[in-house]
Amino acid sequence: MVNGYKKQKNCLILLCWFHAKKAWVINLLPKVDACQRGQLYQYMRQLMHTTKERDFYHLYALIIEQY
Repeated sequence: MVNGYKKQKNCLILLCWFHAKKAWVINLLPKVDACQRGQLYQYMRQLMHTTKERDFYHLYALIIEQY
């Protein structure tokens, strides 16, 4: 709660998640072999929910290296 108002973080995350997932499905996943799509999707989900900058860059480097 900030200044007596609740922040609606979940709504912001939901909108961001929706648009990110849509972009992945349309633009990214079709460019990857079908057998790799599941793992890449899991990595992207982890990347999206990472809260530490160090973990974000580690996962990002792993994705770039593998795909």
